[in-house]
Amino acid sequence: MTIAPVKVSSNLNEFTPPNLGPGWTNLPGAINLFFIHQDFIASCKDIITSKRLRDSEGLLDNGLRLVEAPLNLTSACFAAIGIATQFFSFLKKLKNYTTSPFANIVNRFFPIIEIPMCTIEGVIEGININRSRRMINRLGLEEIDRLRQLKGEGEYLKNHLIAQLKTPALYQSVLTSDEYKELCREVHVFMDPTNPYKLVHAEEKTRFNTWRQRIEDRLVVQRLETLSKKYCQLEPKQVEVIDGYVRTQLASFSPEEQSICKTRLMQNALDVQNRELIRRVYPTTAKEIREILPRLVQEAPHSQEMMNKGHELLQSIKTQSQKSYLIHTIGIIAVIITLIAISLPLGGIPFLLPLVLFGIAGVFSMLRYTLHKGLMHTKGWHFDIEACTPKPILRFYRYVL
Repeated sequence: MTIAPVKVSSNLNEFTPPNLGPGWTNLPGAINLFFIHQDFIASCKDIITSKRLRDSEGLLDNGLRLVEAPLNLTSACFAAIGIATQFFSFLKKLKNYTTSPFANIVNRFFPIIEIPMCTIEGVIEGININRSRRMINRLGLEEIDRLRQLKGEGEYLKNHLIAQLKTPALYQSVLTSDEYKELCREVHVFMDPTNPYKLVHAEEKTRFNTWRQRIEDRLVVQRLETLSKKYCQLEPKQVEVIDGYVRTQLASFSPEEQSICKTRLMQNALDVQNRELIRRVYPTTAKEIREILPRLVQEAPHSQEMMNKGHELLQSIKTQSQKSYLIHTIGIIAVIITLIAISLPLGGIPFLLPLVLFGIAGVFSMLRYTLHKGLMHTKGWHFDIEACTPKPILRFYRYVL
């Protein structure tokens, strides 16, 4: 059975999932009035695309954003009116704000609006934290990194191999049965009965480093193949489902029409996979994966240069997932602090403490924005300060210099 090759729709390279958001966490505030319409329109467009492609993650992300939108709008309007009321009160054109009827309405209904809004925002951040965590776990680079650290070692490498053979599932998944038996035999041949972890032969270091390189390479290829199957090609079961749908539901179509529909359905399934990848590693890294991963899977087992490139790609994906994990964690911290600040006045806590907490939450939200704009599109942990600097400031800076 032929598995569909990678072929990304032309508009997917410009796809930026709404779960990435504008960069900051959506917290209650009048400033949201400037951005609500943009987020709402983007979510409406993307939920239509998600529905057409049957993209469950897209439906979930955009559905939550659309449920949050009216709460966000109402909260922002109340906040803006509250600011205006305070301003005119300061000008002596209205009664003191704290005793005005509107103030009582705001104080009573604000938590009813803001708590659900922050809860939804926290759920969105939590979902993306889980996606990043699962991506890191899927890569499983801990053993590969450990083996690389032990390159050229003798006694430490032997100790590590002995420890791994006590839980053999990982090595058995990448070595043939004969290779695994040979590794076990060599470990025991070179083992000193009085001290199993001590080197007793000069050639032992060379032999164990040969095994180290073989296991490391097999693990890299295994991880590359796993990623390719998950995000760059359709599984045979998916192809069978599409074939069955075309045969049963489109039986009245001509063979040419059936072929066109099948190609379109397979393309939609591939687009869903790539949208899922973009949500986890950002568009630039996802594009790199789509371009180089199929070639790496084919050539890495036969070329050490391609093997090294494969390891670099895995590390790049891990770093992107870690950056995403960090950014969404900062976002959920901002949400938690905001929820505490909203809840404190309900318990009779003076307004000053909630105000301080709102300020701290705003700092975390802006930190999320700064890291999102400066980190996510770069390689590694390089921070691009220009990306998170307003364009007028950059133009002025360049003009002055």
